[in-house]
Amino acid sequence: TSWILHPHSKIRSWWDFVQLFCVLYVAFSVPLRVSFSIPVYGLVLWVDTVVDVFFLCDIFLNFMTGYVNSSGKLILQPEDIALQYTRTWLFIDILSCIPMDYIQRAQEGVLGCSFMLDGCPEQHSPHGGIFRLFKVLRLLRLVKILRLWRISWLMDRLQEEFSPIYHAIPLVKQTIFVFFLGHLSACLFFYFSTNSFWTDAEAEKMQKGESTNWLINQFGIHYDAAPVGDRYLASLYWSFTTLTTVGY
Repeated sequence: TSWILHPHSKIRSWWDFVQLFCVLYVAFSVPLRVSFSIPVYGLVLWVDTVVDVFFLCDIFLNFMTGYVNSSGKLILQPEDIALQYTRTWLFIDILSCIPMDYIQRAQEGVLGCSFMLDGCPEQHSPHGGIFRLFKVLRLLRLVKILRLWRISWLMDRLQEEFSPIYHAIPLVKQTIFVFFLGHLSACLFFYFSTNSFWTDAEAEKMQKGESTNWLINQFGIHYDAAPVGDRYLASLYWSFTTLTTVGY
């Protein structure tokens, strides 16, 4: 068992520290990109790939890291570690590592060119019901944020290692939770308000000005021409005013 890592070793502590920032990066970027159809290619996609590989390596590292059981006993036996990990985080970790983004790019035939700095040549997008299906399937990319469930566990681990900030950890966890809830609500609120989810009758009324919604009221019928930042802030405003019951 010489290859088993102590759960509080420096290597494991720094690994968890990096993992915390990777999880936060994924939790913020994935809902934003999915909901606002932000293209990802070139250097950004390479960064995403490095993060994905990091998470994949984390699965193997977890099989090599001991743990402290409920009785306070340090467990370093490989079979016990594997059983504990299988019962706790393994399923979520594997599910969050499913490369939905790469699978979709491969099906569309744009996986290779997506890694180029200039991205892929512009292609025509499907319309109507097929486009709505693609939009719904894109939500499958959100499985990545399942790792956010590990935030509390990671911060508890780091709380033991970085004693100078011990008392600040609970406040940081609450802040992250509230912001993420508002962020995810804002992204989904915008996502399901777009014309991809209007019926044909609703779309016709919207075009004629006989009907409207908050998105058109805010940015007009060509709302997609507005900067992503403006659309996100408007959605975030709705999200937090709703969550805090302040009112509009």
